[in-house]
Amino acid sequence: MERFTFKGLFAVIGLYLATLTGCSFDTDSSGTTPSGADAPPLLVAKDFNFDNIKPTEEYFREVRYAEIDMKNGEILANSCLACHTFGQGEKHGLGPNIFGFFGQPAARHMDFAYSEALQESGIIWTPEVLEAWLALPSRFLPGTIMPFAGFKSETDRRDLVGFLMLETNNIVNK
Repeated sequence: MERFTFKGLFAVIGLYLATLTGCSFDTDSSGTTPSGADAPPLLVAKDFNFDNIKPTEEYFREVRYAEIDMKNGEILANSCLACHTFGQGEKHGLGPNIFGFFGQPAARHMDFAYSEALQESGIIWTPEVLEAWLALPSRFLPGTIMPFAGFKSETDRRDLVGFLMLETNNIVNK
């Protein structure tokens, strides 16, 4: 008989909530919203060029990340924590540990079973790439096995990415 643990219960609930987060994501196959709003189309992996990767700190000098809502990003990061760990040296969860992943190639941990699509993607994790990924991972990279429905709000994605840039890189927010 298996023992009941709160940690196990929280992991199951967290995974369930992470899977449901963003389920109201409402786009058609072109990546535009049905309302016809002036939302930009969703980007996919092949839309990115990985020739000019900057240090994470440089992104905070950009207007896009200068005024992020860190509290909102921290709240949204709970969806990530359902599967991923953030701290240096922490073990993988259902997803890989993401400490120090900005500027690094996708599928970099040799001790984690990534999808073939992610292993062969050539993706390097930049803030822009992660924002596009978080809109809808399965659309961004068909064949990925990450069970996440995406964040509809561009502002939420930007806030989350800004929080992760600090949280997973030991950068002091000044």
